[in-house]
Amino acid sequence: HADGYRVLQPIPIKIERVRGGFLATFEEANIAIGGVHLQDAYQSLVAEILDTFDRLNDEAANLGHDAMNQLQVLRTYIVKE
Repeated sequence: HADGYRVLQPIPIKIERVRGGFLATFEEANIAIGGVHLQDAYQSLVAEILDTFDRLNDEAANLGHDAMNQLQVLRTYIVKE
């Protein structure tokens, strides 16, 4: 639970070992990010999900089809409080 946000349902993330560290992925929302350590990858993914959510919400009136789909997926998992 991040300050200012509420998780509506568990976010299905996958973390896998890759060369040089770990890759954390939220496939349904097309978000992935790497980190040297598992915890780095996880924390970076959480930050990336929230940053993407905020950016897409701010630009919602001007989004293209793919970005709007991404925002709709994110809105099924998180909400800003």
